[in-house]
Amino acid sequence: MRAVILLRGLQMSSWQCVVAIAALLAAFASPLHSQTIRGQVVDSTTSEPIGGPEVVLLDVQRDTVAVAKSGFEGKFVITAPAGSYTLRVRCLGHRPKEISLELAADTAVTIRLAPLTAPGRS
Repeated sequence: MRAVILLRGLQMSSWQCVVAIAALLAAFASPLHSQTIRGQVVDSTTSEPIGGPEVVLLDVQRDTVAVAKSGFEGKFVITAPAGSYTLRVRCLGHRPKEISLELAADTAVTIRLAPLTAPGRS
C-alpha cells in the first residue's frame, strides 16, 4: 500500500514527505551557535580591576545585541551568535573605550580603561 500526503495541492509519497521534513528541520532547527565573550575591565595605569563598568555589544549596524554590568572584580560574560561586533565599555572616572572583534569562537578579553585626569593635571 502506497501512502500519499496532500499538502496544499502538492502530492508527495511518504518517502518524499520524510525528505521534505528532514530538509525543513535542517533549515530551521539548527540555530546559530552562540559564542561567549568572557572579559575583565582593568585600569590601564594600575592594572587593578574596575568594578561596575557597563559593557555593551553592538552589531555592525551599531544596534545593541547584549549588555552586561561587570562585578566588583571587573569581570563580565556576554553570549551572542558568531559575527562581527563592537564592544563598548563605559565607567565613571574612566575614558570610554570601543574595540572591534570577530566572534567566531569563545573569546577572552581584557579591556584597559584609561582614567580621566582632572583639568590642569596630566
